[in-house]
Amino acid sequence: MVQKNKIWHVTWVTRNSRISERMTLYKVKLENPVILTDEMRNIIVESIKRKTQEEALEIYAFNVLLDHVHILIKSSETEFEEIVRKLKGYSSYQISKTLGYTLKSQGKQTKIWAKSFSKTLIRDMNHLGESVNYIKNNHLKHGVSQCKALSVFSPSTIKQY
Repeated sequence: MVQKNKIWHVTWVTRNSRISERMTLYKVKLENPVILTDEMRNIIVESIKRKTQEEALEIYAFNVLLDHVHILIKSSETEFEEIVRKLKGYSSYQISKTLGYTLKSQGKQTKIWAKSFSKTLIRDMNHLGESVNYIKNNHLKHGVSQCKALSVFSPSTIKQY
């Protein structure tokens, strides 16, 4: 059975920037959270753009903040987890390669991203518009400079949903 592609609002966070119920329950030892610099955020933006082109992904908007990323992805339910894994992995690799950045060398954890992510199915065009605006303005909510770390694609690229 062929699955219809849907649009998902996906959010992922940096390592140790959020404390989950599981972490509390199992008394996971927390280290300092990873906070992204403007340079790291810009590398992540370029990484997402490059992967979008290489993989012919349908991404409608994204914003990279100090400790999380919001992104609108169109894909089937079964393949978007793989897309998120690739985006997180490639951006982490590019940060290490470009900046020679390894958290381990600073006596900290070695991962930039937390393992999990959250997703919300976009129900209709109205919900899509609200999500694009939320992503576009999310840096204001967190008091973060926009720098280059925001990308919203033209609504004309989104076919009737």
